[in-house]
Amino acid sequence: MTAIRIPTKDTTSAPPDRRRAWIVTGMLLLFMLINFGDKAILGLAAKPLIADLGLTAEQYGLLSSGFFALFSISAIVVGFVANRVRSKVLLCVIALASIFRRGLLLS
Repeated sequence: MTAIRIPTKDTTSAPPDRRRAWIVTGMLLLFMLINFGDKAILGLAAKPLIADLGLTAEQYGLLSSGFFALFSISAIVVGFVANRVRSKVLLCVIALASIFRRGLLLS
C-alpha cells in the first residue's frame, strides 16, 4: 500500500507591517474621539437648544433619549455590516460620513 501525499500550503503568514498597524490604531483612536464628541455635544448644547427651540425639560429628555437609542441601534447594525464588508471600506464610509456631518454643522 502506498501513501498518498497531499500537497499543503504554507500556512505561516508574514509578520504584520508595524507601520500599518499603528496607522490603523491611530484611525481607530480618531474615530473613537469623534464618537465621544458626537455624544458629548448634545449635553454641551442642552441649554441653548432648550432656549432656542422652547423645549421643556421633559421634551429635551425625550430628544436625548431618542438620540442615544438611535446611536445604540446603529452600533448593532454597523456591527452586523462589519462582519460582511471589508474593514477598510467600512472605515472609509464612517470617515466620510463624519466629515459630511462636520460640514453640515459648519455651514
